[in-house]
Amino acid sequence: MAINIKNPHVVELVRRAAQTSGRSQVSVLEEALERYLHEIERPKPGADDRVSEILARVDEVMTPADAAAIREDMENLYDDEGLPA
Repeated sequence: MAINIKNPHVVELVRRAAQTSGRSQVSVLEEALERYLHEIERPKPGADDRVSEILARVDEVMTPADAAAIREDMENLYDDEGLPA
């Protein structure tokens, strides 16, 4: 599949990167896109830690009666066929 890049700035960046590295334009674009995807797809540091911290704080203050009330509310959200009540 061919790509037609019409943005002159992007074309110049690809050309410069290829010329500077001594690699092909395709290999420069491939590496740049792989690095970009790796960066944006990896979990953000501390995101899971923050969620765990919040859940721990909720557990500290929630009584068994609170938990039972929440369970009951959740059960009443949907009918027997799984549709919103």
